[in-house]
Amino acid sequence: MVALEAKIKSSPEDFVVDEMLADGRLASECTGFNESAGAFIWVALKKINWNTIDLAREIAHSVHVSEKQVNYGGIKDRTAVAYQVFSINTREEIKSVKEKIGRIRDVEVLGAWRNNRWIKGEDFVGNRFEIILRECNFRARDVKRIDKFPNYFGEQRFGSMHGNSHIVGFHLLKGDYDSAIREYFAENECCEFGTGREREMYEKSKRYGPQMFVKHYWRVFKLCLNAAQSHLFNEELEMRIANNELGPLEGEYTCGRNRFGFADVNVEGAEFTVVPLVGSECKILNKYKQMLMKKYGVESEDFRKAELKGGWRTLFAPIVDLKVEDAESKNAVKLSFKLQKGAYATTAVKELLKKV
Repeated sequence: MVALEAKIKSSPEDFVVDEMLADGRLASECTGFNESAGAFIWVALKKINWNTIDLAREIAHSVHVSEKQVNYGGIKDRTAVAYQVFSINTREEIKSVKEKIGRIRDVEVLGAWRNNRWIKGEDFVGNRFEIILRECNFRARDVKRIDKFPNYFGEQRFGSMHGNSHIVGFHLLKGDYDSAIREYFAENECCEFGTGREREMYEKSKRYGPQMFVKHYWRVFKLCLNAAQSHLFNEELEMRIANNELGPLEGEYTCGRNRFGFADVNVEGAEFTVVPLVGSECKILNKYKQMLMKKYGVESEDFRKAELKGGWRTLFAPIVDLKVEDAESKNAVKLSFKLQKGAYATTAVKELLKKV
């Protein structure tokens, strides 16, 4: 048994992610400009080393709209070259919007067109990845080929530096805003709204009150609540794998694949077990969820008050079109594959590099 070791994300160029739209196109293929009808402009961007939330804020500033008027379908990795579609609620001409966004550092506007609505999560189905692993102690032939992997939420879901976002979220669920703010600033040095202003913002939170501060930066702290949900899922999945209890329990079901090869909770089939995330719409709490909610001191009512509905997630996710090859650089291996939305490439890579 040999442990495969490698370095991931040595540079943004070593981690390329391309959003897959519901019509089958990749975001990188959404070129051209069309000044048609509609109150919203959808823009396809290439961004390098940008957090999605930070870039959305920068777009709003550049186009002179509020942050609430900029939306996106999913959050992409910061240390990456990412192709992604954003939507902006503006009547400004596309040419002008293109020029303003094009002046943002390390951002290229690939295409833009008008639409009569926001971009939503259902407008994209997954992501295509091209990843270069560096400092590998193995060759491409040594990487195991797998069809699916445990659908854990990736570490970036819990904060890129200290992984404590879920702890902040549990404090928020219990209404303990003061502890949530202390945890967020004391542990997380990579604040979503800029590390340089972090201490100043913390002092403001003490002057104005933690609850008002959370409300002002709700988009950031909503991610912490989502992280708490995700942590409960990850722990449940870990226990179910250990107990070999991966079939559907009461209130769960199975699904099949869609035309892209992804597990789809709306497609009939028996290949993937689908479970509810804890939230206001989760009607049945299995033994694992009950145990974990007791462990963290939260109740279903807390999720309802926080307006966290829940949703559905497959316990495992398929790896589609997996290719593994030796890269041109020394001790480097190139991976390419596609994943359904919500599945994490870093989680897939960890599974691929497990002992063989």
